[in-house]
Parts: sequence; structure tokens; C-alpha cells
Amino acid sequence: MTTTTSKSDEKMDETIETQCETLQLPWNTYNKHFKVLKIIEDKFSYMKYYVKCLHCVGPKTLSADTRSTSNLRKHLASQHKSIFDNIGNETIGKDSNIIKQDANLPSPNKKSKLMSGQLTLKESILDTMIQKLILNQCLPFSLVESDDFKLLIQEGYPTLKVISRPTLMKRFDNNVVDVLQNLKKEMSLVNHVTTTVDCWSIFKRSYIGITGHWINVSTLERVSCLLAIRRLEGKHSYDVLAKSMESVYTEFEINNKISYSTTDNGSNFVKSFKVYGQNDEDFLPVNSNLNSFVHQIIESEGETEILNEHVDEELDSENHMSEGVNMIPIIDILNSVENNSDNDLEYDHCYVLPKHHRCAAHTLNLVAIKDSESALNNYTYKKQSRATFAKLNGIFNKQNRSTQFVDTIKNTIGVYFKTPNVTRWNSLFDSVRFLLSHYKSAPPKFNSMCDEIKITRFNKNDIEFIEEYCAVMEPLAVSLDILQGDHNMYFGFLLPTITELLLKIENLKLKKMSYCNPLLIALHHGISRRFGELMHDKFLIIASISHPFFKTAWISNTEKKNEAISLLREAVISAHSNEQDNIDLNKSNNSSDEDKDVSTSFFTWSQKKSENVSVENELNEFFKKGPTKKLNVLNSMPTLKKVFIQYNTPLPSSAAVERVFSVGGAVLSKKRGKMNDDNFEKTMILKSNKDFWY
Repeated sequence: MTTTTSKSDEKMDETIETQCETLQLPWNTYNKHFKVLKIIEDKFSYMKYYVKCLHCVGPKTLSADTRSTSNLRKHLASQHKSIFDNIGNETIGKDSNIIKQDANLPSPNKKSKLMSGQLTLKESILDTMIQKLILNQCLPFSLVESDDFKLLIQEGYPTLKVISRPTLMKRFDNNVVDVLQNLKKEMSLVNHVTTTVDCWSIFKRSYIGITGHWINVSTLERVSCLLAIRRLEGKHSYDVLAKSMESVYTEFEINNKISYSTTDNGSNFVKSFKVYGQNDEDFLPVNSNLNSFVHQIIESEGETEILNEHVDEELDSENHMSEGVNMIPIIDILNSVENNSDNDLEYDHCYVLPKHHRCAAHTLNLVAIKDSESALNNYTYKKQSRATFAKLNGIFNKQNRSTQFVDTIKNTIGVYFKTPNVTRWNSLFDSVRFLLSHYKSAPPKFNSMCDEIKITRFNKNDIEFIEEYCAVMEPLAVSLDILQGDHNMYFGFLLPTITELLLKIENLKLKKMSYCNPLLIALHHGISRRFGELMHDKFLIIASISHPFFKTAWISNTEKKNEAISLLREAVISAHSNEQDNIDLNKSNNSSDEDKDVSTSFFTWSQKKSENVSVENELNEFFKKGPTKKLNVLNSMPTLKKVFIQYNTPLPSSAAVERVFSVGGAVLSKKRGKMNDDNFEKTMILKSNKDFWY
């Protein structure tokens, strides 16, 4: 037994010696003076050897490391001075031609290259890389405490240390402070800001999310950011929402810069802005807190608190217009506030919010879901709709609930069907259209699939109904997709989109349809009722007509077109006058008393004449050019450019904040459900605002 063991050891030693004979140091210069005897340590990123000096007599060995030549140089310097002097000035590079014959041994060249990268990497860079990895991949902060992760880093960078968790959190805190300061600085440089607001729940916790948006003055591109995503505890009443919104606006010092705040049609949001929001007729937000306060008291007369949170509110005309105006003495209002301690609008709880815009995408969803139900009053439509959607829902349900049927669908059709979700109507439209396209591509396969999953086959009437349904609903779905845009979306898109949608529905009415005419009528009525008032909104009209792509092309009526041009002219004159006033004020402050001429400033008709000429020149140039999506055409029209920025800063939908919640769902996963609210907000701020800190 002993003999066998010793023989195997001898063979192993011979193998190692053979391997070492073929192995060389990664530096050609030192291979002339040293021979590798044995591998001491073989790591992924480096190797250690026993080497023998070829100029020394005797069995003495030295240790060498692929990371450094210091031991070899010291030996030559002390024992072989002349040799050391000859190679002292040589560039000691690693030989790229050394290739080991044994494939089982790692290449020293690869190791040396790895070590070369490792030696140049700073620890601060490694810390930043780890931080970005955790942030972008939604990994837990405790990753840096994991032994496996530490081992991984040490194998690649043995001389560097993994950042500790307290240091990591401190770096996150510092980055958040930098991001918030950068956001405040950016918004301080612009005159107009808009926000989108919504509420979101996950793991029995509720949050309010607020995004900020403005237009870059130089490029006219939209800039977006996440301002806050904060925990909401208790009931989400209208005053709680108002308090949260105002606190964020105050924190970023944008209270007087917000043109509109866009939310969904949830009743509590609607009431919050109805009570505390700006409702004046001016184009710009009102800055007077007293006027807003008095207005809030009048508006809140006889109001009762809405208890249900996020209930879709119908846009009936009585919710927006009062029957008459009652004159109330101001002294009575102030006395009533002072004497009534139970009044829910006490001065201490008076919040000031910007103007409110209801999300157009959410409103169109209500048209598709609620208003379309009135078509069911028609017997023919109701009968065919119920029969067809029963089969459609049968397929969707079987795919969602049964793995057996899922395999059958995939094997027969070749794909999985899209299935609708409860929150978005256009997902239903997309699912129906996707199913129709696959039926048309291979009807026999589709019928075979229906038989296998035990769904009644679609007959001729079903297919005709689905085709008509898709034709009717497609313009609505396209409008939704347009208005939910972000980077290239402006407030001026709203009225032309709704106008075109109504026009397409009118054109569809001219076509002969077997089933879906009642649906067309229901949609037309719903859109007209919900968007009717907005079609006459001066702010929106100016926003649309000042956009180079739309101008007056979306207005067919000549009288309305002239009214829109007049509104734009007034807005441009107002912007020009404000700019001139600022210039005159600066001149007045910088000039001496001797330079001031009272008679010149007293007579203003010459100034107005020059203003009108300048404005008319810009308007003529603007309308002379054809429609274009290239906004840089406004650079030659500075006053019109300012009007465009002022009126197109708001967003027609609140899709931006909903996209933030999608990111939030990935961050606050089940494995990270215990993350506290502060860390969650910090993570979201950094993840959603990369442009402001990367």
C-alpha cells in the first residue's frame, strides 16, 4: 500500500515538474535570469511561484508573484549588480507570446492582464459600481454584507474592500441630497412647471406620488423628474391630499410656478382642487392667498365630505357650473370663520393648490367603460355583444387559469393570447384585436384550438361583430396612446386629438354597420359630454394653436378659427408687454435722474404701435410656415416661443406618475417588503432621476 502511494506521488511530482518546465514568468526580461520551479498559489487573478536564479550556485529559491517584480529585482540588485544595472532602464513588459502548453493550467498572461486592471481601479469607483448595481437591479442593501458577494469582489479585486452597509446608506443619503438640490436649481431657472399626482397602494401601504415637468428653454424638450413618493397614513381625504401636495410644492419652491396639476378623476382629488385650487379666469395662477381663502370658503358652503377614495366621478354639468351667484358680505364670511370652530376650512388648514386638470386618458377610459354601456339599450347590439364577449372572455379566462389550456393554445396557435387587465380598457381592445388577427391568419387552427379548450367556435356573426368593434374602438385606443405620451407630449395635443377622435367617429357613422352603430352613438355622446367644456377653454386653445404642428389646422369652423387666432394674438401681446415692462424697469433702475424723461414714459401710443408691429411680424411668420413637429422653428419667434412654453408646459394625462408606480412595484418587491418608507423614497428618487446625478 505504501509502495503504491509513493509511486503515485513520484508520478505527480514528475507531472508538476514537466508542467513547470513549460511555464514561464510573464516578463521576458526576467525569464533570462530565473526559472520557475513550482507553483505555490494559483488564484483566479494572480499566481505565486518558487523560482531559482540561473546565476546563483546552490539550491536557494525565491518566491515570485505575477502582481509584482520586487523580489526578483531585489535579488538581482543585491547579488548581481551588473545584470541589474543592464536591465534597470529597460521597459519590463509582459510577454503576450507566452502560451502554456497545458490547457489545464491558467494562463499567466490573462492573470497579469486582470491584475493590471485591478491595480488601476480605485476603491471609490468600485463603491460607485456596487451602488449602481444595487440601485438599477433593485437588489437589497444587505447584499454588501453577503459573504458570497464579498468573495466575488475579492477574487477580482483582492486588494480592495467591499463597501460596508452604513457607508453605502450614507452615500445614498448624500446622493439624494445632491439630486434634490439639482432639481430645485433646475426648476428655479424656469418660469413654468407642471405636476402629475396620483395615489398607489402596495403591501397594505399607501403612497402619494408627485412628478414634476417643465420645458427646456433652449431645446424645447420636456424634462421630467420625480419630486416625491411619500407614505399616506389613515384616510385619504381631500384635505390630507391637499396638505401632502402643498408641502412638496413648498419644499421645492414652485407654488407660484405651477400652471396645472394633472390627476385622475378620483373624487377626493377632484374635491381637493375644488376647495383649495385656483379657479380664477386668468391664464396664470393667482398668487393672493387671501383671495384664494375667501374663494375656498364660498365654494365649500354646504359641502359634505366624500368618504370613498378614488371613485370615478361623472363629469355632469352641474359639477362645474353653478345656477346663480349669491353676493355675500366679506365681513359675514370672516365672522363665520372666526365663530365657527368646527369649520373644516379654518385658516390654519387653508392650503393653496394650483389649477386642476383631470387626466384625459382616464376620462377616455371612462368613455370606453361606462359611457359605452348605454349602447346595450339596443337589443341587437346587446344580444350579439353578450354572445361574442362570452366566448372571448372564455378564452382569456382559460388561458389565465389553466396551465393545461395554456399549453394547448401555445401548441395550436403558436403564441399566447394577450389578455386584458382590470385597470386599463385599452388592454381589452389590444387583446380582442390580437385574437382577431390570429383567427384571420389561420381559421382552421383557431377552430381546432376552440374545440380542444371546449369553447364554442366563433361563427360569422361573432367575427363580424369583432371586426366592427375593433374599427369603432381603434380611434379611441390610438387617442389614449397619444395622450399618455411623456417626452414629446404637450398640452396642445389635447384639443386636436379629441377633435380628430370625434371626426373619425362621425365618419364611421356614415358606414353601414350591422351591430356597432349604437356603440358609435354612445361614444360620441360620452366624449362630447366629458370634453365639451374643455373645447372652449382659452388656455387649451392657445396651447394648441401655438404648437407648430397644429396651428389652426384642427379647427374647421372659420369663426372659431378667427377667435383662436385672436386669443393667440392677445397672449403674444401680453407676453411681449411683460417682457418690455421688465426691460423698462431695469433701465429705470440703472439710469440716473438726469436721464429720465417723464414725457416719454407718459405717452404710450408709440410703444404700443411698435409692440403690435413686432407681434404681427411673428404671427405672420408663424402661420406662413407649414405644420411641423420640429419645435426649433420657434427660435426665430422669441415672443411666440415664450407663449408656447407657458401654455404647453402642462401634461394632458397623469401617465407619468403611473409609470413611476410601475418602477415602485419592482423596487418594493416581496423580498424587500420590509423596506422602510424613507429608504423606499430615497431609492425611488435616485432611480427615477438618473439624469440629475449620474
